[in-house]
Amino acid sequence: MRRPRLLVRLVRLRREEGGTAAIEFAIILPVMLVLLLGTFEISRYIYASNQIVHAVSMVGQMASQLPASAKASDVQRIWSAAPLIAPEAGAVARRLGRSVWSDALTVTISNIAFDKSDAACQTDCQYQASVAWSVGQSPLACGTISQGQKLPPTDAIIPTEFFGDGSVILVQAALPYVPQLEGTAGFLDGVARNLTTTLSESSWFLPRNAKRIALSPSAGGGPRSNICPG
Repeated sequence: MRRPRLLVRLVRLRREEGGTAAIEFAIILPVMLVLLLGTFEISRYIYASNQIVHAVSMVGQMASQLPASAKASDVQRIWSAAPLIAPEAGAVARRLGRSVWSDALTVTISNIAFDKSDAACQTDCQYQASVAWSVGQSPLACGTISQGQKLPPTDAIIPTEFFGDGSVILVQAALPYVPQLEGTAGFLDGVARNLTTTLSESSWFLPRNAKRIALSPSAGGGPRSNICPG
């Protein structure tokens, strides 16, 4: 018994559509995977970047509440809170084959003091900035800071409005970002390499309890501390 021609054509059409769908799926699948994995990588990048911003903000808020006379160990304890605020530091350290978070995340807490250029000046005075103290893996060196001078490692510049009687706290943080997709083939590796960078953030905070914060040395482990004379 012969099948009706219409039925035969419908069967052929269904087979052809099935083959076309398989081809279309094979073409679209790599694109979908690239979009999916690329979105995942970019999301992790934004997540890590937000952690650094949050860490600088929280560390700065704690440092701004230091009393007029503090010990270096007080600042070191604030410094040690950074990996709790930015746990990505530990993950990056492990991916880089380093033993502790501080080998990946660099945090520096500094106090910049302002003094009159002319001590006898009473009104409309000019002020000069200098490092009062600095605590971290790479503390700022003692010395004067000119307006517009970039401070490593984040190239922070003292805002002009801070030049006046008192001091200001500078918190800097830097973390190398290591993409999860690094080492994969083709386009994905290109996405990863474009995201390979150092995340950095810096922010300024006014002391809340005193115009200036005098820091005295103290024994104990922790990052380096530079306490400048003056």
